[in-house]
Amino acid sequence: MNRQDLAYDRIKSGLQINPALLPWVLMSMRGVTLLVKFISTLFVAKYLGLNALGIYGLIAAAGILAPAILGLGVMPSISRAAVKQPIGDTKNELIRYFIYLSIIYAIAAAGVAIYCAIKGEWLLACLILLVIFFEHINSECYQLMINLSRPLLADSLHFMRSASWLLIYMFAASVIVSWRNMEALLIAWIMGSGLSAIIYICVFARISSTPETLKTTLWNWLGLRSKQASGLYLNGVATTGASYSDRYIIGAFLNLELTGVYLFFWQIQSALSNLIYTGLIQVARPGLVKNFDQLQPDWQIVWNLLRNTSIAAIGFSIIALIVIALALPYLNMPLVSDYYSLFALVLIAFIFNVIAEAQVLVFYSQYKDRQVLLITLLVFAINISICLIGVPLWGLWGAAIAAISSSLTRLCLQAWFISKYRLSHGS
Repeated sequence: MNRQDLAYDRIKSGLQINPALLPWVLMSMRGVTLLVKFISTLFVAKYLGLNALGIYGLIAAAGILAPAILGLGVMPSISRAAVKQPIGDTKNELIRYFIYLSIIYAIAAAGVAIYCAIKGEWLLACLILLVIFFEHINSECYQLMINLSRPLLADSLHFMRSASWLLIYMFAASVIVSWRNMEALLIAWIMGSGLSAIIYICVFARISSTPETLKTTLWNWLGLRSKQASGLYLNGVATTGASYSDRYIIGAFLNLELTGVYLFFWQIQSALSNLIYTGLIQVARPGLVKNFDQLQPDWQIVWNLLRNTSIAAIGFSIIALIVIALALPYLNMPLVSDYYSLFALVLIAFIFNVIAEAQVLVFYSQYKDRQVLLITLLVFAINISICLIGVPLWGLWGAAIAAISSSLTRLCLQAWFISKYRLSHGS
């Protein structure tokens, strides 16, 4: 073992923790992140306005859509293979993937330069592109680090890019009035997300490659990987589109202020989803991949995950409803208060979605991407259709109805597929 691999092993061993404590540590970290994000939502709404909160949410959605669309499904494929292949082979693929990303974002930068030359809004456009670029790197590396069974490192860096910069920005903006604008917020975002991305790159840079695997050209490798990952890619695009298209539809048919109201509630459920995903679902992923690699998988692991996920989702929803009801009279946001009952519908969709995310691990662990893709495409069509009809007719209520309908459909179809598979294998 060379010096680079020894250094990587030291990084890994320095971030180990008792497995029984790991979910609680991760959920505590996400809990702090949740609290910071909630406070930041209030801060932006109060000092920058609901319009700014709407724009902030749309930029955040773009940072999530970019990896799903531009990544071609390659990184999820690499991450899944990384569970069982040598770490040096994984680094070889990372090098090629980052070369591809560099080309894609260089083209995007050229497009931004042309836009700025015509419109003159160079600062905001450049800041948005940098945010999306760093968020792309972070989200892809996060998933890989999870599959390498390094959730503590991954979530420490997630806290850096999701909460630490917000704390600094809110403190600075509360003292310096001139910082209460979108440009200053984006600069702080870039600092946090950029530092996290650099640390990821440094960690992977200390791993040695396996020279004999570097034989095909970049484009041949990309074509092969993207073909293998076509199911994951289309599924990722459809899932992300179904999750984030509603805010763009609301912005198009209603206004940025109502988009801000919707995002206020949606940010809370998103934080709760991340909390459960971090503490329960992502921790189970490597174990499930190995479990279903056996001739006789242990289904009790699956049932335990689904049970714990359901209990956590319902419990967090009840707590969130009570906390927001108590907090709203002190927030001085009458428009948000008027839509409080909408929050209950958002949380119903959250419960269905987070249980469905736990179900997906069964398909993911067995490389059954086609079934997930078919379900996701149907769910995406349902969500978009109801949104396009419901938002013009019923406003924000139409978006909530679309979210509940699509998430419930997804939950039921996946349960049916899982039951069918289990029975066909005599388990």
